[in-house]
Amino acid sequence: MHDLRRRAQPDLQLAPLKHLGIHSALELTAVEQDAVAVGKSATTLTRRQPTGAVQIAVIRAGEPHYQRETDFLYAVGETPVPVGDRDALDRAAEWCRRH
Repeated sequence: MHDLRRRAQPDLQLAPLKHLGIHSALELTAVEQDAVAVGKSATTLTRRQPTGAVQIAVIRAGEPHYQRETDFLYAVGETPVPVGDRDALDRAAEWCRRH
């Protein structure tokens, strides 16, 4: 299967997570223009359609944000960092893609 997913390159080092056995359970997909996530919070999106993934951070302007205020809304170019199985990651990535 050809993976067409766009992967963001934020200043976040994921290699150290390999020893935990979860490196393959992480997905980095930048929020695209006109994506479902733009202008919405993680809470709003989860209520709308649960993915099964757990977001551990959001990369904003190259910096990871682990604890976000309730009014933290996704913007184009940001990168959510979800953890989950392949199906959950695919569902979470859909929020970041252009529709």
